[in-house]
Amino acid sequence: MRGFFISGYKFARPFLIFIIAAMLTVFAAEVLPHIPSLAFLRVPSGERMPLQLCVLLAAAALYALITFLSERSAERAFELIDL
Repeated sequence: MRGFFISGYKFARPFLIFIIAAMLTVFAAEVLPHIPSLAFLRVPSGERMPLQLCVLLAAAALYALITFLSERSAERAFELIDL
């Protein structure tokens, strides 16, 4: 997270932003299966497995991309400060 490397001392604000983002992600993960058009997300049997795997692969690819971009941004910001 880039916010942690803006300065070596002010880390409370990025930490709170991260907590809020994490809670919103958990909230979305809990709510999405209860939307009628996304009910396939909570089906435990294998009848919708191909669709669930496609969603999983898309989410994993998005996660990898966002993590890569975040790491690059944090590396650039880290080089600018002197801890």
